[in-house]
Amino acid sequence: MADELRRNPGTWTVLGEWRSLDGARLTARRIRNGYQVYAPKGAYEARAEATETGARVVARYVGEPPSRTKSQQPATPRVPSAPDGESARILDRIRRGEVLAGPEGARQIAAQHEAAYGAIVWAETNDDDAWAEAIAALSEDGAE
Repeated sequence: MADELRRNPGTWTVLGEWRSLDGARLTARRIRNGYQVYAPKGAYEARAEATETGARVVARYVGEPPSRTKSQQPATPRVPSAPDGESARILDRIRRGEVLAGPEGARQIAAQHEAAYGAIVWAETNDDDAWAEAIAALSEDGAE
C-alpha cells in the first residue's frame, strides 16, 4: 500500500477495514510515525474513521519531510565511554570479589542460605497445607 500511496501523492486512500477503532488508530499512528515501509516519519498522513462495522484507515503520501538543520537535530544522549564514579566503584568491588554477581555469585549466595537455614529454603510447599497449618496454629493459640 505504501507504494500505491507514493504513486498517488496527496490522494486519500482507504487502506482497509478493522474490527475495532483502537486497532485502526494504532495502524494510523504507526503510518504517521514512519513504521517500516511508511518511513520516514511525516511522509504519510493517516487517520482512523469509525464505520458501522468497526473502523477503517485512510492515508495519503505527502512527501518526504524537509531535513533538519544541525540546530534542529534532537540532542544525542551522552553515553559515557567509561563508568561514572559510583559504577566504577561497584565494578571494582565485583572484580575484587567483595560483591557477588552473575551465575557463580547466585550459586554462592544459595549455598550460604542453605547452610544457614537448611533445605527448607528450597522445599516445595503445598499452599493448602500451609493454610491448614496456619489456621491450626491460630486455633491452638485461641483455645488457650
